[in-house]
Amino acid sequence: MELDVDSNNPNKSLQNRPIRGSIFLNMKCNNNKCNGKIYSFEKGKTYPIKAMLKNNTLEIKVDVLFGPMFIWQKLDETQALKYNNERLDINALELMQ
Repeated sequence: MELDVDSNNPNKSLQNRPIRGSIFLNMKCNNNKCNGKIYSFEKGKTYPIKAMLKNNTLEIKVDVLFGPMFIWQKLDETQALKYNNERLDINALELMQ
C-alpha cells in the first residue's frame, strides 16, 4: 500500500499533508545511544524507539513487543550523487510534535 498523504493520522487536520517532507523520526542521543519516537504513516501511530549509531550505520529498534529493527546506512558521495536533484529543502520541514 503506497500512501501519498498522511490519511491515517488521528489528527484530522493533518490527514491531507504530503508524506514526502514529513518528519517521522525524532531522537535524542547521548554517546551514540538514542531514544525517541517514530511515526508510522501506514498505521497513523507513534512508537517509542531505541537506536544506536555505529560508524555510518543507524540501528533503530521499535521498543514494543516484537517491534521491528531498521538499519540505515549513510550513503557515500558517489551513492548520494544520483539523489542530489531529489533532495528536500530541510528548512521547509515541520517538526514532529
